[in-house]
Amino acid sequence: MPLQLRPQLAREEPELLGRIPSGRAIHGDGMPLRRGLAQLIVCGLVLTGAACRKHLPIPDGDIAATLTAKTLADQPFDPASLRGKPTIVVFAWPTCPHCIKEIPIAQQVAASERAGMVVVFVRGSRQAAGEIVAELKLTAPVLVDDGTLRNRYAVNAVPYTLVLGPDGHATEAFRGAQDEATLRSALADAR
Repeated sequence: MPLQLRPQLAREEPELLGRIPSGRAIHGDGMPLRRGLAQLIVCGLVLTGAACRKHLPIPDGDIAATLTAKTLADQPFDPASLRGKPTIVVFAWPTCPHCIKEIPIAQQVAASERAGMVVVFVRGSRQAAGEIVAELKLTAPVLVDDGTLRNRYAVNAVPYTLVLGPDGHATEAFRGAQDEATLRSALADAR
């Protein structure tokens, strides 16, 4: 198993194992499920699937130019401000604990790497987004999507993170909370 997949699998394993029913199989009463065997099967499937697909498909086109949602302050956002440097774009929900974990890491990495960063809240209220921004002391631009970006990039699970090159085109796409090393590596590749 490639080393870069181990942190991702470690994060996903508890969630996947939690989905395994305990007690009874789907065939009805009286047929107990062997939890240990089921866990082994699920882990094998996760490892096989992860080894086959390292990254999410990268959206085509100038992503930066499409980031035209209004800011948290209900002002227009200027996507041209992202030109000339790599940028981390985190699509999030205000109630997502994985998003709340990744956003400060992404902000710290972007600042230390002299890269741009934008957070796009694709669900939830403007007020909820504002509370998260205040709690995290977020200084990066924050956009509140009306559904346009969520639909355009098929964001159905968050955090969904894109790393953009200086030209605004995506060079990497991730689903799930990313660690500092992964984001640094993706930014280095985007330069």
